[in-house]
Amino acid sequence: MRMTILRNAPVVVDKEIEIFSPPEVIWHWIRRVDLWVDWHPEVSSAWFIDDEAVGARFKWRKKMLGVRCEIVDSASARRWAWKGRSWGVKARQEFRLDGNFRSTVLSSTMTLEGPTSHVLKPIVRKVATHWTEVWLGVLKTRIESQHERGRANHGGGGGTTPLAERVRRSVESERARLGL
Repeated sequence: MRMTILRNAPVVVDKEIEIFSPPEVIWHWIRRVDLWVDWHPEVSSAWFIDDEAVGARFKWRKKMLGVRCEIVDSASARRWAWKGRSWGVKARQEFRLDGNFRSTVLSSTMTLEGPTSHVLKPIVRKVATHWTEVWLGVLKTRIESQHERGRANHGGGGGTTPLAERVRRSVESERARLGL
């Protein structure tokens, strides 16, 4: 099932970024809602209510903002989309991945509609733009830094560090940098 992007919504935010990583790696980071809190500095909690398939429900929080969501599209390493609602806003976000074994262009389209989006349109647009830019920027930094650490490990005697350990170290480093 493919999500329809509502181009006539009061707020539409389109952003893209190139990440030096295969689409499969990026897709894994996006679709694992339960791990968002480990790498996204603005997500305070996130969890699945159901499994990770299309139709699955999940929730995430950004401080006081709690969003109830549903996965509406999941095409292995190519698309992942959700829709949700909170505080009078209906949100939709679709991620599209176009790339190869080296590099991927990750595109995000977020649409917001509902009474709050109409009344507070400039504020809602600013927040949605910021959210999307942070999402893409942090994801790029995390994935590319993991890649660089992996290359460093291959070059010098000690073998490779398992992915889970590299992610844990990356999260600890980011939390220390943010003073958490």
